[in-house]
Amino acid sequence: MDRGEHPSPEQETTLRVAVDTIGDTISVRTENGSVRGNARLVEDLRIGKTDGADEFIFGQVGAIAVLSNGELLVYDEQAVTLRRFGPDGSYRGVVSREGAGPGEYQNVPGMAVLADDRIVVHDYGNHRFNVYAADGTLLTTLQQSSNVAEWRPVHTHASGIYVFDELSSAGSTESRPSLIRLDESGVAVDTIAIPLATREIPGLQIRSATRSFGVRIPFYPAAHWTVTPKGNIVVVDGGRYRIDVHSADGSVLRMSRTANSVTVSEQERAVEEERITARFRRLEPTWSWDGPRIPATKPPITWLHAAQDGAIWVRVAQPGSAIAASERAASARSHVKEPIIFDVFEADGRFRGQVAAPEGMQLAPYPVLGSDMVWAVAKDVDGVNYVVRFRIVAD
Repeated sequence: MDRGEHPSPEQETTLRVAVDTIGDTISVRTENGSVRGNARLVEDLRIGKTDGADEFIFGQVGAIAVLSNGELLVYDEQAVTLRRFGPDGSYRGVVSREGAGPGEYQNVPGMAVLADDRIVVHDYGNHRFNVYAADGTLLTTLQQSSNVAEWRPVHTHASGIYVFDELSSAGSTESRPSLIRLDESGVAVDTIAIPLATREIPGLQIRSATRSFGVRIPFYPAAHWTVTPKGNIVVVDGGRYRIDVHSADGSVLRMSRTANSVTVSEQERAVEEERITARFRRLEPTWSWDGPRIPATKPPITWLHAAQDGAIWVRVAQPGSAIAASERAASARSHVKEPIIFDVFEADGRFRGQVAAPEGMQLAPYPVLGSDMVWAVAKDVDGVNYVVRFRIVAD
């Protein structure tokens, strides 16, 4: 369906969409139904072992990417190794090795595959981007700008790559999130501001002459952004259910649907207050809560990413429960667990349906989202890393 086009009469029996245009913004609101209905992720292939051959043991997976033939690339932060696996899970060697020489890498926070299967690896440790052919042969090296952020993934578009930047305004110490667009030769073509709404997340802090420690208060909304394969910038203000896709011509496609508010339960509030209080009292035994309280409701959207087919996936709030004390990791940032449920929207703004993920699936590093497959990192109860291919199966 093109922008502004209404569903066919056949669709209207299950799918009802309202389309409005205000200035350069086209609003597509799904009022009822979905394009495909609900689905779930079913494990199709698992790569990784707890013992045996080293090539199948992962320390900490930092990035994954998928070639058009189904081959999987896995970067292990601990081993500093970029490994290749076949569509059947067989080991097919490494792409170069750790180091500072041509094609080598140190600290890879992100990588991506271009439409012609060239592999772009952000070699942050050497301040560059390595571009390899599909077979792993080094094609070229692109020097990075010194202010390209380490922690963001590489985003590809039809004629090159986008990399995250933070530019300071003239005469100001404040930075604004931006993207540098590089062409195929690595030349910076332009810089694009990411149109994020300003949203401060309140926190709690201890400050003294010798130390400072702080945490963000749970369940406050945050802004999120990503880039589609066509180079459009997608932004979400986590405090409302609204997804805006900004095109290069200045137009905006706004997609939404009715979402029920999810309450922060008394159990969730109690275990999070307990977690934060315990951390602060390790530094200051008499500390008591001295900031804003935990909100009564959860932000409707807490995660955002674009799929290979241009669909937009958002994680939506769900009722949660406390993690049992025996299952809590010492470094856990939360003692609450929620089911992972995605709302998925077509590139034209219509609601495709919900997708439920199994327990253990990780959203960092970013999964690779296909139209019928998803590749992601999964962890077991002991924190062991695996890479899993899931099929999207209709309920």
